[in-house]
Amino acid sequence: MVGGVREGVLFAKLPEEIRLQDPLAAAVAPFSPPSYEVLLEAAKSALPSFVPLEIKSRILPALVSLSYLHARLPKEVASIAALHSMTIGQLAAAPGITHPIRAAIALGLCARWGSEIADRDEMARYEDLAGDLAFWSIYCGKVLSILGVVYPTGKITQEKVWFSVERGKEWGVVVKLADQAATPVRDIVETFGKRIKSVLAQGRWKGPKYEVRVEYS
Repeated sequence: MVGGVREGVLFAKLPEEIRLQDPLAAAVAPFSPPSYEVLLEAAKSALPSFVPLEIKSRILPALVSLSYLHARLPKEVASIAALHSMTIGQLAAAPGITHPIRAAIALGLCARWGSEIADRDEMARYEDLAGDLAFWSIYCGKVLSILGVVYPTGKITQEKVWFSVERGKEWGVVVKLADQAATPVRDIVETFGKRIKSVLAQGRWKGPKYEVRVEYS
């Protein structure tokens, strides 16, 4: 809660169920797509068991809610709008959200739209601010980019893509697509993980390595 005495008094008068809400969840809820719950479960199935709790319980649900927020913008515009959404965009005034969480969500949303940002130094600043959350936020954004191209309206009438996680010396993510998947869908899946690999190359990620495998049913 951010504010002075007046805001504190008003906040104390709110019903308990409202005061107990996560400020992040409350801020993003109005933007949730029609099939939010199904999309969230699909995205969670692409996460390994050792993902940070903050990612699974707060950041991924927020990213799913916001994943269609910039859908009407051209892709190259959507990336920069998504990156700035938590600072000068729709969520700038949302209270009670820490700077690392804002940066992590901004990175995830930017990755959802392809991370087409000319200023790589700006991206690096967001990654530094997000810290250990940066890798997983970008990863979640890439997962949502697949879901976004498979389900362009955010409403699911028939499931067409599935994720599963394998664990060995390296952890692997399997993306399974229906045979009739259109070329744009195949292209997105085939390039899945490129942005993540660039983060790995920068030495920012110290965790287990990964691989991505695509299957068609």
